[in-house]
Amino acid sequence: MRKVFLVSLVFVLLVMCRTSAAAEYYLVRDGKPASRICVPQEVSGNKATLLAASELRNYIEKMTGARIAVDNDLHSKGVKILLLPKIDPAREISADGSEDSFTIEVDRGTLTIRGNSDTAVLYGVYQFLNDLGVRWFMPGEIGENVPSLNNIKIRDLKKTYKPSFRTREMDYNGNNSTHLNPKAQERQHWEYDLWLLRNRCHFTRSIHGGLHRFDMGYTREKGFHSLTDIMGDVDIAKEPDRFALVTKDGVTKRRPPRERAQLCFTHPANVEAHVQRAIDFFTKRPRMLTYAASLADFSGFCECENCIKANGGVFPPIDPNRLVWTFMNALAKDLRRQMPNKRIAFYAHYQLLTSPPADIKAEPGVVAITAHASSNRTVINDPDCLYNRRYYEHITRMIASGAELAAREYSMRGGTPQPLAPLSSIKIFHELGYVWYHTENMGRDEQRNIVDWVKAQLLWDASQDAEALLKTFCEQYYGAAGDDVHSVLQIIDSSIRKLPKIRLGGYGDTQSIMTDAVVGEGRKILAASLNKVSGREKKRLVRFNDTFEMLALRGLYVRAWWTAMNERTPKAKAKTLEEIARFIRFWEERDLGETCSPAILEGATELPKRVQNIKEKTVPMASENLAGTDKATLLKELFSFAEIPERVDNLFYLPEVWRFRLNIHRQDVQTAWMKPDFDDSMWNALSTYNFYERQGFLSYDGAYWYRVQFKAPVFPKRKRVFLRIGALDDEGKTYINGKLIHQRWHLNPSNWKSSFEMDVTDVIRPGDTNVIVVAGNDQAGVGGIWKPCALYTK
Repeated sequence: MRKVFLVSLVFVLLVMCRTSAAAEYYLVRDGKPASRICVPQEVSGNKATLLAASELRNYIEKMTGARIAVDNDLHSKGVKILLLPKIDPAREISADGSEDSFTIEVDRGTLTIRGNSDTAVLYGVYQFLNDLGVRWFMPGEIGENVPSLNNIKIRDLKKTYKPSFRTREMDYNGNNSTHLNPKAQERQHWEYDLWLLRNRCHFTRSIHGGLHRFDMGYTREKGFHSLTDIMGDVDIAKEPDRFALVTKDGVTKRRPPRERAQLCFTHPANVEAHVQRAIDFFTKRPRMLTYAASLADFSGFCECENCIKANGGVFPPIDPNRLVWTFMNALAKDLRRQMPNKRIAFYAHYQLLTSPPADIKAEPGVVAITAHASSNRTVINDPDCLYNRRYYEHITRMIASGAELAAREYSMRGGTPQPLAPLSSIKIFHELGYVWYHTENMGRDEQRNIVDWVKAQLLWDASQDAEALLKTFCEQYYGAAGDDVHSVLQIIDSSIRKLPKIRLGGYGDTQSIMTDAVVGEGRKILAASLNKVSGREKKRLVRFNDTFEMLALRGLYVRAWWTAMNERTPKAKAKTLEEIARFIRFWEERDLGETCSPAILEGATELPKRVQNIKEKTVPMASENLAGTDKATLLKELFSFAEIPERVDNLFYLPEVWRFRLNIHRQDVQTAWMKPDFDDSMWNALSTYNFYERQGFLSYDGAYWYRVQFKAPVFPKRKRVFLRIGALDDEGKTYINGKLIHQRWHLNPSNWKSSFEMDVTDVIRPGDTNVIVVAGNDQAGVGGIWKPCALYTK
């Protein structure tokens, strides 16, 4: 018995040794090919599979110097790499992300990369190369890391990969000329598209329909503004009730989309037309999953009796959520009867749309896209950020409705540094059940590319740590200078987090982020860092340094420009022109069109004309509808977006002209500017019946202050006294006689044009001199106090 046991044990050990030895194979050995790449004959015409074979062959050669053969012979002996997509035309498009899933398996000398689709095989090749150490950090050859290897060994394994988000979109907005250097546009576009593919992101925007149209990696979902497209073939004279009934300039009538009107959401023909359009769309494009039904990019909601009723009686429809969700549910329900697996998608958190009422449940097949333009300074669930807290509340209501969720995020406009908080938000989106993530890139530069690479990794695998990925990028891309680049990124982000909010970027955000302190500290770190690296890593660091300097010089010339607006002196204007010329000179000397969006330069070259047009003195000017207006109009504007009481007792309008100053350096509440005895005689005089941009402060976005001194009337005793501000764009704090009495937040898209009141009984001095100060903040577009302000009693 013992002898039998020993023989058996020896046999098992021999088998184990033989199995262990057989489980290891070489693709390349001692720098020479030891394997082949096999593409089955039946898929040899598939462009994604052919690209996968080409990419695999080329990068193995870059790593080892060995050029592996590519053929169609599946049965020959020896080690081989088999690229095998599942080709099943009848297979329904997947809604769980498995369309992009793939399996990497090594069995008896055959490495098989098997994809659930043709593009999934390409993703599998990139995963395999990534496991070997290849990285595509930035577009172009300079952006890739390729290790030097003498051998490539593989061992028996089997692992399946599935993306965290079924749809992973990231592309530039606008067109090629906005972001790419005209001298190298074709190359740069090609490099960017390949970068997206290699990092397993989907193409979606129109920018990809031109120079290099890959036949792979396109999104299977659409969410653009397309709701009114069906009205193009409808005759308003024959079918007027299908068009939106909209009041504009006091006239209520049926209006076509060209007059910035939506459609009638309750007309059955509009539902039928959209369902048919969706069916036609999917019939022509069976591999698509969702149909775009987002509202046109303006308000213009229908005010007909049926739409008001469907909206729960809300009129005017400043909250159209019930109306729109009911319409989208109708589309999804009718579409499901004929195409059960298809979906409709719409921007469900965008402008006036926030979230569905609690009693509305989403029909199966409704994809709610939440456009996050609240604040990118912190993560979306930050309880200390009022804007994101409100956004997160709306998300939870959509989750409760049962809708599928898609995230639409924005990078900053060109020339504004990127926040890092959106990276951490990706994991939160995934944990909330989001299935689709889209980034609209509004600019191009080296700092943004770092953020985008980290984002791409998280979209494929959201379980990763964003900060760890950021450090990995810096260490592997910049070598010995990696820690310094990481420090500069953190310095910029720390400055971003000090802002009250940051939405889409622009002049105001750039100059507020790139303060003198940030510029000085960043320059010091990068100057020392350049001595730590050489060769390829130094070239990369120089490119990052160029982006930092571009952002710094942009912040400096914007600060000089706005200082000239405040001071209105020849000296201040000359300083601005000097800073602009310095920026343009740097751009041209460093050829920044290679790494940055040309639109950034265009903004600087157009600016000198604006600087020259700064007048020596501001001239207060009311808007046309308020200049010399009658009392009824004045009262209507005072109670903008509010019900006018039958009686307004002891109404006292504050003076129209106030003192105004840009708060360029964002002095906080410790400043003396809100104190009653502060000397504001050097400030500019502006009408509060018009936006400040229209009175000599064109294109300013940021913090600003208004001050007015007046003698208040004597109000009757035992009456509460109220101050109403007709409109404040976007938000701000109000002080009376040095005391903070009110904080106005811009939480609703209509807040910038809505009046608001505050009880000032305890701070106003009846019959005496008073000082009211408004410390405002404008994020985009026009800004300031632009409607009447008044005191009255209740």
